[in-house]
Amino acid sequence: MKYLKSFTINNHNLKIQGKNLIITGNNGAGKTILLNELYNEIKKSIDIDKLERKENSYSKLTKISNEVNTYKDVLDIDESFLKELEYILSKEENLPKSDFKSHIERIYSIYDKKFSAFLTEYHNYKSSMKYTDIYSSFDPKDEIDSQLFSNNSSKKYFFNKIEHIQNSKNIIQKSFQELINKKINIVFYDPISLKNKILGNSATCTLFTASRLYSPETYREMGSHYDICDLKYYKDKALDLFDHDLEGSFERYIIEERKNSLTTTYKNKYEKWLLNVESDLKFIFENETTKLSFDDRNNRVLIIQNNGNKFFGLKELPSGFKAIFNIYSSLLMRARLLNINHTDLEGLVIIDEIDVHLHISLQKKILPFLIKSFPEIQFIVSTHSPFVITSTKDTVVYDISSGEFFEDDLSHYSYEAVIKGLFHVNPQSDHLKTEIQTISTILNSDPNNYEKLRETLKNITPYAKQLDVESKSFYFKALNHLLDNQELGELDV
Repeated sequence: MKYLKSFTINNHNLKIQGKNLIITGNNGAGKTILLNELYNEIKKSIDIDKLERKENSYSKLTKISNEVNTYKDVLDIDESFLKELEYILSKEENLPKSDFKSHIERIYSIYDKKFSAFLTEYHNYKSSMKYTDIYSSFDPKDEIDSQLFSNNSSKKYFFNKIEHIQNSKNIIQKSFQELINKKINIVFYDPISLKNKILGNSATCTLFTASRLYSPETYREMGSHYDICDLKYYKDKALDLFDHDLEGSFERYIIEERKNSLTTTYKNKYEKWLLNVESDLKFIFENETTKLSFDDRNNRVLIIQNNGNKFFGLKELPSGFKAIFNIYSSLLMRARLLNINHTDLEGLVIIDEIDVHLHISLQKKILPFLIKSFPEIQFIVSTHSPFVITSTKDTVVYDISSGEFFEDDLSHYSYEAVIKGLFHVNPQSDHLKTEIQTISTILNSDPNNYEKLRETLKNITPYAKQLDVESKSFYFKALNHLLDNQELGELDV
């Protein structure tokens, strides 16, 4: 079952209707922030773990506190400011959103006035630096220094390094804005069912960050002299339903499963599961000879291809394959350890930069592969890749930069059309543009230079399908010009 019906962001109501969601946009547009906020709001909406619900706000409080404490002497900020901010955040759960917002705005205005006062002093100080009485030994800067800095030497120091104060202000302003602008409102089809299934360990809510290749759950060198944890260890990790990536345990887990598959019934079940894993690995590696090879005496496992002529360990996966495998193995293990078929695992999975480290061929396959492997999971992903956007049908797309929401099936469009229409980038290469400009120049200024025209057209012809409408008009105009003058020569069109 798919649970997410819609959510509102920046006054845009995104009617997802149970489909998978792709979020795209320019660098710095806030895709990662949106995914983190969405993840926290999902947990909040289904009322899971109040401590985690407050975590995001308190991380912002910590950031604000650190910045304010760093420069509080310079800006003349006292402890009551931070105490009031902490108090308001502690009351966030009990305050109406409008009241919480007004309190945060008021507290920020106090900081902003302190910063403005500092800027006024700074500009006055800089102005004073211009004037010195040349007819006497009197220097007004000395008197200004004694007035401004008698009890605050930090101020004089940072008047000469004001960029640090301004940078701190930018950090604080951004954190306050994120606290004020909590604009996400989520609508579920059945939030009670989702909550019960998550608490009952038959559904998941998981966030995979863009840094997932550096999971704290590290891969271990396997061998008979290394300890292998029992299955309870992995199951306890699977029961930690939020945020815990299991992929680092995958190698240890499948070896322990193999050792424990003693009964015929269990062995058949395990072997069937393992065949499914191998089938998925064949898809990931785009190689039908891909298999798992076990050294049962020394507790080792390798991925082999071409009947063992090519082999590597799980920790030696190239970054592109590891990017896919980390997500796949984590969800696969969670389903397996909770005694759920991976095709029955329900929930919401959020993936930041799903295309990270992936070759184009894998960008086209990653989302369809995950949807096929976990059909009851609703995926919310961010990407820059037109190949991801056009890779699957049951998907809607939100452009965070423009605020546009695409409910149409974008898999019907070419990636060139998506690049131009969604990313507003011309897919035509600079080299092709230069060649078209050369044709235009020849036709307008030197129409009898047939040899140069033929040479240019010869360079362009293999890429004619990539030309936009305007470029194609120049291309065919040049061809017709050569044809009319019987100068096509050996040009193959």
